[in-house]
Amino acid sequence: MKRILIFAMALCLAIPSMAGELSLLPKPKKGSQQWIVIGLRAGVDNTWLMNKNNFNDKGMKLKPSFGGGGGIMLGIHLSEVVAIEPECVYQIINQKYASKVDSNAWTSKKSLGYLEFPILLRFDFESFKYLELGVKFSTLKSATDSYDYKSLGSGTVPNDIQNYSKPNTSLIFGWGTGLWGNGGLMVNFGVRATYGLSDIISDIGGKGLDYHPSDGSAKTTYMKTNTATIGFHFNIDFDLGWFMSSSCGRSHKFVLFGH
Repeated sequence: MKRILIFAMALCLAIPSMAGELSLLPKPKKGSQQWIVIGLRAGVDNTWLMNKNNFNDKGMKLKPSFGGGGGIMLGIHLSEVVAIEPECVYQIINQKYASKVDSNAWTSKKSLGYLEFPILLRFDFESFKYLELGVKFSTLKSATDSYDYKSLGSGTVPNDIQNYSKPNTSLIFGWGTGLWGNGGLMVNFGVRATYGLSDIISDIGGKGLDYHPSDGSAKTTYMKTNTATIGFHFNIDFDLGWFMSSSCGRSHKFVLFGH
């Protein structure tokens, strides 16, 4: 809950900073303010598997981990300011761990691959700045656990997917600006943060069982594991065409842009 509140506070701080620009936008054009955009998405993220048991384990430390992904987007602009953007992307979330106990040195890494379907509400402001928020629905497609124990050697568990819950729902918040283009073809750069609402551990993986700290201290109550990411994202958007209506508003047609 604490992380969700931080997420909401960041949203509240970002919106006023762009709200002043909203009044400077030109008035929507009747009959041509709705258009379709297609695009590509790619990003590099700092990724985390958030679990209080791991954070409180004095024998373990979570190391900074990185992942990323990419995919495609379809943007439906309802006006010159507001758009709905469904995406389809493949995302890798990694988490590295290491021992804090010198007598039992080890490292490990979890790598999860998700097919994700974000649905974003996007606000376009003056000078091609934008703000986005939404939700994404993910399905786990791969899971790999690797480890390296100083006393036992190293190894990999390539098909560890049964230890994780397949569905995952996350909140999304992002902002950015245009790097190149004039509205027909745009290259955007931004920052996007996500936080998973679902516990990603399955019953087979130990969901609900007591946690045994790696330093040998007393067991603790099970805490759920949530995904979290924040990173840099690049978008390439191409204006495909717009919806036109007749003067009486009774007929509509889709017209491709003449780039």
